[in-house]
Amino acid sequence: DRLDQKFEQDTVTFAAYGQMTWRATEKLAVDYGLRISFEEKDVFLRQQYRDTGLILLLGLGSEEYTLDTTRKEQNISPKISVRYHWTDDIMTYGTIADGYKAGGFNPFAPTIDTSQFDEETSRTFEVGVKSKVFDGRVTANFTYFYTQFHDLQLSTPGQNGSTFLITNAGQATSQGIEAEVQALVLPNLFVTSSLGLADAVFDEYPDAPCQINEEGPCDNAGRNIAE
Repeated sequence: DRLDQKFEQDTVTFAAYGQMTWRATEKLAVDYGLRISFEEKDVFLRQQYRDTGLILLLGLGSEEYTLDTTRKEQNISPKISVRYHWTDDIMTYGTIADGYKAGGFNPFAPTIDTSQFDEETSRTFEVGVKSKVFDGRVTANFTYFYTQFHDLQLSTPGQNGSTFLITNAGQATSQGIEAEVQALVLPNLFVTSSLGLADAVFDEYPDAPCQINEEGPCDNAGRNIAE
């Protein structure tokens, strides 16, 4: 028994990005950003058995199919950031930004239903402080971020575990803090330290891959993304 697979894909991608700053006052500045993207994918994907294919069908769950289609996606992702300089050495900021990853195709999908995955979108909120103190000898930066993902793209094991497929989780949230401190302690001694804490969980993920000791269908809502 043998399974022949053929995958051909032509991709055309265009993107444009721009950013401008409005200085509302001497201390207050607002940054506006915008990214426009377009992507077109032409794909031909075919799986065909030689002989009966019965052994591979039963063992791998792979079916014969032909997919000849075009996928077109457009996206506009805005960004806005507000910065306030309390002094020449202390600045606080807040940012809201949208993110986007195009969808696509799985070359080794066992069935036509798993041959495509959808685009991923996200929205990030971030606030932070950037500062230089003690006559510039100490730099301290602190950030809090919160990101919501919709249709999060994940690499998951295929049905038989021999391949990996890109699938979409319904919704996920990632949040955390980052801190960085650099200090010139002595004329010849420079110390740098950093800290990062993150918590990323699935908010919605029905029909997720199951753990070894679980029987499907599985719902990973509430679980950490790293699990």
